[in-house]
Amino acid sequence: MTRNFWYDRIHRLCEEYVVSLPEEELKEYTIAELEQWAMRRIHARSTSPVKLHLRSRNDLPAREASYEIIPGGRWLLKICDNLPVYFVDLDSSDLEEHLLFDPRNIDPRISHGEPFGDRLWIDHQSPRLSFRIELCLVDQGASFECHIPRDLRSLRGLYIYQVNLIGHGASAILEAQIIATFRRNTSTLWHAFNDHYFVSNSTAPTLGIFDYRQAMECFDYPLIGCYTRAHTLEYHPTEFEFINEDVLAVYYITPSFYRI
Repeated sequence: MTRNFWYDRIHRLCEEYVVSLPEEELKEYTIAELEQWAMRRIHARSTSPVKLHLRSRNDLPAREASYEIIPGGRWLLKICDNLPVYFVDLDSSDLEEHLLFDPRNIDPRISHGEPFGDRLWIDHQSPRLSFRIELCLVDQGASFECHIPRDLRSLRGLYIYQVNLIGHGASAILEAQIIATFRRNTSTLWHAFNDHYFVSNSTAPTLGIFDYRQAMECFDYPLIGCYTRAHTLEYHPTEFEFINEDVLAVYYITPSFYRI
C-alpha cells in the first residue's frame, strides 16, 4: 500500500523482464493505478494466447491490414490497405477501433495509392508516451514495376505523424498530427527514420541522408531530390535501422554482415 513498493516492483519488471516503462511518469499514477499497471504486465507474461475480436464502427467491407503493438503492450495500431490507421486500447473492455489518422484528409491526390510498410520511432526521452509513425504510399498495384514512367513513380508519398498520449489512465487516448509530407523520386522501398533524419538507398549502392525537418509543416510534396548527404556503400544494403539516436545499423545479406 505504498508508492515505494510499486516503484520498486515496476523498476524490477522493466530491468529483469525487459518490460517497457509506463506511458506516464510514475508520479502521475495513484497507488491503485500503479498496482493495476504492474499486475497487468505480470499476468500478461503467464497468460495463454487469446483471440481478439476488434469492434469497428466502419461499415466498409473488411480489407487487408497490418498491425503494430506499441512497446508497453497497451496500444495496438491497425494500418489498413485503404489508408486509414486505427488504434485499439487493449486495456479497454470493448476493444473498439478508433481512427488515428487518414492521409486522404490531408491530400486528396493520394486516394488511389496503397500503403507499403510503416515504421515507428519511439521518443524514449519523453516523460509520456510519444512516438512518430511513418507511412509510405506507393502507386496502387505497381509496387515493384520498374516500367512505370518516372513522373508517376515520383508521386509516391511518405507521411510522418507525431503521436502523443492525451489524457490520463483509463481515459487516455492517442492523438496524431502530421508533421512532414514529401514525395520520393526513387523506386527503392528500403528506408529508415528517426526524429531528425530519413535515410534511403537507391538503385546504386548509395545511402541518401535527408534532414526531414526541412519538410516540417510543408504539405505540398517537397521532392527528396537533394539529400543532405549521400554516402557511397560497398554493397547494396538489405535493411537498415536507427538503433540509438543517430546511430544507424546497416545489414548486408551478400556478404552477410552488419555495419554501424
